[in-house]
Amino acid sequence: MKHLLILSALLISGAATARAQSDTLEIEQPQNVKVITSTGELTVVVTGKQGDPNYSYSNTLQANPNNFILGSGIDPETWQFRVGPVHINRPRKARHSIESRFAFGWDTAPKSPAQMEVHPFKSWELWWIVCDQCFRPWNNGHMFSVGIGLDWRNYRMKEDVRFNKRDGQILLENYAEGARPGYSRVKVFSLNFPIRYQFRARHAGFSVGPVINFNLHSSLRTKYKLDGRKHIEKNSNAYVTPVTVDLMATVRVCGIDAYMKYSPCDVLRTARAPRFQSLSFGFML
Repeated sequence: MKHLLILSALLISGAATARAQSDTLEIEQPQNVKVITSTGELTVVVTGKQGDPNYSYSNTLQANPNNFILGSGIDPETWQFRVGPVHINRPRKARHSIESRFAFGWDTAPKSPAQMEVHPFKSWELWWIVCDQCFRPWNNGHMFSVGIGLDWRNYRMKEDVRFNKRDGQILLENYAEGARPGYSRVKVFSLNFPIRYQFRARHAGFSVGPVINFNLHSSLRTKYKLDGRKHIEKNSNAYVTPVTVDLMATVRVCGIDAYMKYSPCDVLRTARAPRFQSLSFGFML
């Protein structure tokens, strides 16, 4: 029994030592160790060790005739722990993984001028995280990720005010007298890089981190009716700020991710356009 207690302590610390008379054998990081006592004998069987998965060792010692089996094993695919009848076996989480996510949500415009009312449920965001490289440094629920994505954001007004580009400036102006407003919007297309810390449990989780946006394209579009005719005004340059940063957080409940992004940066260049920031929220698949 003394030999069994020594072996049990060493198994917990990740090394196995078998003692017979004055000889000592130390095996670093064994893959599987069994200590079997039966009919007055104690047998130690070790298979695999650090750097040699084919290693095998067996030794029989004299022991008290108590029938007891203790085993502990680790293989490349699973974690295993066995004490008598108790057996725990769970898959080991991959240290590296690559994901692709799609998000859809809605936009609003904090710190915008009083006459610029952006409707959040008519202003949408479509976001495709093409590749999200995840890394688990501790082989548990904690992880870090860096991704690359494509983002379309739409800021839409539906009141008596419209975006109008004139003389190198984007202005907020009223529609012509007698016009029936449809909508007026700014659209921004971005290449972005989300960088996040994530924690994932079985049915819940969260993530936080910045999203760096390289805003590659922007446009204006206004639609209204005047004198019974439909009018659509377009412009392909809304003077978007070239680089902005979002602060992002997600919450996962029962496998569904809800996200929120807030940018303290101005969406458009304030020297040429009204000042407003971006707040978006929605769901991630």
